[in-house]
Amino acid sequence: MDPSSLSSSKFGAAVPSSTISSSPSLPSPDDIRASVEHRRRVARLTPMQGLHSINGVLLIAVNGIAAAIGLVYARRRTEPRRVFTHLLVLGQTLLVAQGALGLLLLSDDRRSSDRLHYLYGALALGVVLAPWLYAPQEARARLIWFCGAALLAAALGVRAYLTGS
Repeated sequence: MDPSSLSSSKFGAAVPSSTISSSPSLPSPDDIRASVEHRRRVARLTPMQGLHSINGVLLIAVNGIAAAIGLVYARRRTEPRRVFTHLLVLGQTLLVAQGALGLLLLSDDRRSSDRLHYLYGALALGVVLAPWLYAPQEARARLIWFCGAALLAAALGVRAYLTGS
């Protein structure tokens, strides 16, 4: 290689001058079209899709907080207060409402791009219903069942939120 065909980079390394570009590459027309289409799709979010997203964030937060508070009650072996039970039921109600909003979006032909979104949503709904059927009658064990269900529902809610479009 001829030394005159080498250029020095800002770090002092010699680089063949044929690899140095004087201007940054411009995006292709396909990239521009894809970007414009993505912006149009995002701009077309309906109020129902916005409500579905907001409710998703709320159900993740409420179920996560309820699980944490409930596990503190279980660890201390104290009787949960009424506020906690209301918080737990609020998390379950938000999850049922999320399923209903999702069904309304489906009826309007607004589908998620990832089919796993539906799986995570259905599993989360099943998880919060399971303790009502299978939790033991002993108070502390029942509390742990409901807290575990709320924690798992929050985790599945995060996955569903990340796979939604």
